[in-house]
Amino acid sequence: MPLPLSMPLMTAASHLVQAYSIANIQHGQVTRLTGYGRPILDAAYDAADELRACCDRKYQWLVSFLDYLRPSQFATIKVDAIKRINAAFNITASALPEINSLSRWKALGEACARVAQQDRIYLDRFYRTRNARSALSDIEEIFYTANKEGMGDDALRVMKAVMQNGGNAAGITSRTIVALARMLRAHPPLSGFMGYTRWGPGDHGNPDANLRAHALKHVCRQPLLLEVGVAETMFWWDFLRIQLTLADYNRLAVNPKPLVQSLFDGLNPLAGDHLRRFLIHQAFNDEPQLADFALQQALRPYRDVAIETSRVLNRVIIQSNGEKVFLSGASGNIFIIGRFEGTELGISSCYWATDIESKLRGARSNICWEVRR
Repeated sequence: MPLPLSMPLMTAASHLVQAYSIANIQHGQVTRLTGYGRPILDAAYDAADELRACCDRKYQWLVSFLDYLRPSQFATIKVDAIKRINAAFNITASALPEINSLSRWKALGEACARVAQQDRIYLDRFYRTRNARSALSDIEEIFYTANKEGMGDDALRVMKAVMQNGGNAAGITSRTIVALARMLRAHPPLSGFMGYTRWGPGDHGNPDANLRAHALKHVCRQPLLLEVGVAETMFWWDFLRIQLTLADYNRLAVNPKPLVQSLFDGLNPLAGDHLRRFLIHQAFNDEPQLADFALQQALRPYRDVAIETSRVLNRVIIQSNGEKVFLSGASGNIFIIGRFEGTELGISSCYWATDIESKLRGARSNICWEVRR
């Protein structure tokens, strides 16, 4: 119940001290509180039930709280925001960190008020994963980034979804929150996944360039990565039916090498151990026409296999490393990963992994939630 407007300022200050359960108070201390004026005293008094614990029955903490409520025209906005944020995250903050615009805290407070009571336990868990010194600032920055895109409430839903499903909260940052919100709208926990319909630009600017780069990397072993063996390339050559004969090699190689020519089995296309030795000898190096010959055979089937296989993926998850957000899964030893580029979800890459369990463990270290088991 608010203090009557007719109540003298000193009496209002005394009632405020009582409302915050502060004992052993001296007359001079009460007098000091009158300097804050009625708007601030009234706003603090109205919030006593919700914010009493924030001051921990300490006079100096109450003074700090009243200082935070200045200037008086913003006192009610600040009180409402802090009450709602404290309630949603189960915390006892007595002040909110300074930012450029109070309207940002007001927006977060209003979103917090819309969080269902049964969901607040997950926001509490999320808060406790952050550094205590910067937790509120981190949460506000995450919310603000999403809210600029009309996804403020979704940001809080992402926090809930990750914590409710045993995800890694470190993946929720201001850099990833918009993509995570889009993923949550499109692919909430255990909603199933019908597959990708297209390749995306990945890190290569556009879908065609991305497809070409990954076909070169996985099917043609270009550019050469010595730490990566030849098993994946051999799989793709067999699966996609890539063919290269001695006649092809002699026609396309700018500098044909006798050693490489000896790796062919007569007129037969490279396969099995002959293909293995061809790849080990890095025969595509400095032979762009030769690599392009294999690439042109691979592009369309590699593209289509990735899209078709994505429809039967299992162990599908949303994952975030704090910088980017992906949807990934596996079928057999094929691992497919993709992400939103703007509003479009597309394949970023398609691998054949020699150790698929290791690949999946790496992905799950950044899990946010499962989409399909």
